Amino acid sequence: MTTKGEKVGQASTGKLTGLASLGAGALRFASRVRSARPTPRAASIALAALCMVVLMRASQGPMFAPAGSSDSGSSAAPTQIAALPTATAVPTPTPPLTPNLPMPEESRGSALVTPKPGAEFYHGNPYGSEIYITIDDCSNWARVEGALEVARAKGVDLTLFPAGRYIDSAKAEAARVLQKAVAYGDEIDNHTFSHSYIYGGSLVAAIKADLDAQLRAVRTALGDPSYQEWFVRTPYGSAMGTPHLRTAAAQEGLAIVKWSIDSNGYYPGSTVPWVMSNIFDSSSLKAGAIILMHDDYTDMQALPLVIDRIQAKGFTVGGVLKKILIDPAATAVVGGSGRPAVAAHPEIVMAKEDYAPTV
Repeated sequence: MTTKGEKVGQASTGKLTGLASLGAGALRFASRVRSARPTPRAASIALAALCMVVLMRASQGPMFAPAGSSDSGSSAAPTQIAALPTATAVPTPTPPLTPNLPMPEESRGSALVTPKPGAEFYHGNPYGSEIYITIDDCSNWARVEGALEVARAKGVDLTLFPAGRYIDSAKAEAARVLQKAVAYGDEIDNHTFSHSYIYGGSLVAAIKADLDAQLRAVRTALGDPSYQEWFVRTPYGSAMGTPHLRTAAAQEGLAIVKWSIDSNGYYPGSTVPWVMSNIFDSSSLKAGAIILMHDDYTDMQALPLVIDRIQAKGFTVGGVLKKILIDPAATAVVGGSGRPAVAAHPEIVMAKEDYAPTV
């Protein structure tokens, strides 16, 4: 009995013999063509035709049938070639990020920075040189990330007031951007979860629940269940000065902060020159000012110009807002940057726009 392997060998030998015979015939025919001395054009046509016949016969099947296949091709599927393994890309390690402007002893409750639950702020220390930039809402995370990169490139820090609803509506993107903010040394504070107007008669429990929900969203995004905020800024500055807000904020361990200057970049049709005018033509542009911006398009376009203009006027971008909680008397001892005359105002908490005279 002829084995399957012998059949394959016979088939392959037969193909070789057939091709050899076909080639010999082609040579004989070519010899006759040369002896008859046909025209060059006729000879070329004849040789081309012979070559096509040879190629067509050779293309009818492989010279050697693969093991396990049928020469007729009617019973077995063609042998599949195993896919080559692809190289696994090795990710480039990302260098660790460090805060831009670390503050000495800036941990919560330190001798330098102490929480002031329920206290209200409209501006910072009027005796320094700092002006603070804050960004509310954070409804567009791509623009928020752009703001972080602008600030980092210029060596300054920002304070973000994201509403919890905007964190929850884009969890992955919000988590990435907020984690970057913390790694860069920026501050994240409370803008409520719902971003709703808080009326003066709102129940303390309802206000506290809104603040607490925002803090949970921030902690979840950061993957840090111990992250603690320093301030609450209510949407639209609502309920400022009311006992219910002060009580709810105090229960959350938060101070209350408004602003000195509103860029108004969120208004429809706003332009960058208009934003710049709102900030730099304001009589409130002085040491300790807190600038309110949003992550709207116009504000974010103006941000690098705002930073540059503040510095050109001889001020510094104060960095994170918790610096306004620094006791000036403590800085005179710890950092050497305070002035003893400021010790008469240890809380830096003043009435609205009640700037003390320069001393």
